[in-house]
Amino acid sequence: MLPLFLAAGCRKPLANGMTEQYRLAGKNEKKSPDQYWDKSKSWITVDTETGDFKGSFRGAHFSGNYIIKRVSSGFSKGFIYQVELGFLEKPADLSASAEDFFRQLSEGRKLYFYPDKLHAPEWVFLEISSPGNPDPVKFILKKLDKSA
Repeated sequence: MLPLFLAAGCRKPLANGMTEQYRLAGKNEKKSPDQYWDKSKSWITVDTETGDFKGSFRGAHFSGNYIIKRVSSGFSKGFIYQVELGFLEKPADLSASAEDFFRQLSEGRKLYFYPDKLHAPEWVFLEISSPGNPDPVKFILKKLDKSA
């Protein structure tokens, strides 16, 4: 019984699972994360154990699954998940900007969860990127505990 307990305690922690909502951040680098956090109504949660995700983009609710292919060690810079889309459920009738957002989600091949301890220690960032798109979709999460 003791070896099983010790083995379970040695498991490497991954990025936080589906416990917090990351809010969509825009592409304007001059705005602070606080400005996006206060105004953004679009959000996503990602379960880093199963790859399941859900969220809302301008009132259009969606859910899906990323098949996790590989996870980086995450020592200092954050966690990089190499993924492939399993499925995406979204509304059928969408605006052009919503279609672009969902296209970027479905083409996403890398999820990058990272803190910026030097410039913005109270924030965790999530970028969803694909090989064909130079601009990743960026989300932010405000941490309550600055020491984590």
